[in-house]
Amino acid sequence: MGHSSYICYEDHEIVGFIIYLAVGNEIHLLNIAIKPVFQNMGYGTLMLDFLKNQAMVLGISLIYLEVRVSNINAISFYKKHGFKSDAIRNNYYSKPFEEDALLMSLKI
Repeated sequence: MGHSSYICYEDHEIVGFIIYLAVGNEIHLLNIAIKPVFQNMGYGTLMLDFLKNQAMVLGISLIYLEVRVSNINAISFYKKHGFKSDAIRNNYYSKPFEEDALLMSLKI
């Protein structure tokens, strides 16, 4: 199975998107993004809830992701939605600068 992506619209305007990969009994959340003007309006939660529903439909019990350790807003968002911090992946990101990633997971 390849990558899946979904776009969120509001009045024919793209609000954000989500990209994930379902493999076996896991979903790897590759990217979720909401336009700045639409942030803090519930669209991120809507997209994450969509992903949780997809996991349940597919019989998947784990969602995991990596996030830059400096991305405090994203880490807070994921924790608010039940994700747990699992590990640090050293030098996971290389552009625009080297940075560690925080590995997070959510059991469905």
